[in-house]
Amino acid sequence: MKPAWLHRAGKVIRAADRHGMVVILQYFYQHQEDRFVSDDAVLRAADNMTDWVLEQGYRNVLIEINNEATNGYDKSVLKMDNIHTLIARVQARAGGRLKVSTSFRGGVIPPDAVIRQGDYITVHGNDQTARQIAAMIEAIKATAAYRAEPKPIVFNEDSENIENLNAAVSNGASWGYHDGGLRNYHDGFQYLPVNWHINTARKKAFFDRIARLAATQETCSSSSRSQGSDNRSAIVPGR
Repeated sequence: MKPAWLHRAGKVIRAADRHGMVVILQYFYQHQEDRFVSDDAVLRAADNMTDWVLEQGYRNVLIEINNEATNGYDKSVLKMDNIHTLIARVQARAGGRLKVSTSFRGGVIPPDAVIRQGDYITVHGNDQTARQIAAMIEAIKATAAYRAEPKPIVFNEDSENIENLNAAVSNGASWGYHDGGLRNYHDGFQYLPVNWHINTARKKAFFDRIARLAATQETCSSSSRSQGSDNRSAIVPGR
């Protein structure tokens, strides 16, 4: 592992923690996977990365094994049919101290083995309508694995479509803003160079909606606290 990369990643994770934010740390990406000569190399990389996260003592990191296990992987352990075994390996190595999942192409429902093994359920909503987002959540909740053990449903990649955000939240899931931009240091948050200011209509619409949702949640939490009730189940996505 490259020390300079670990240093930069650590700075991001610590900065996020200071602001009360959780980082989803992804281990593998399609084009990066070509650098690994074998499944064993992938396993060693996963072990090394897991050890590093644990050694740092981070409390605000979720693990996403790979980006869209449905797409473009040559190593069998990173493919959709086998990825649950790598989730289990990282969970075991972490001794329960890390929450682990993986993601799939937009619109794909994770197989039961992944829903069963993962600590949370990661899905992508790319190219989906608000109605399709709601249908994805309904389909996940209808699986035998989910019914046996409900867990948070996390859309960590979708679009800039606020209607999709509304559909996800109203059906008990979280949602990921994905605004690619035009590589012009103005639009979007995805393609470099990035302007991190809330400086476009799309960005403003997203953050305005999030602010309203946060205000609503705080009102609900305050009401529950005043009544002496435990509100934790109400704020966990997917419950």
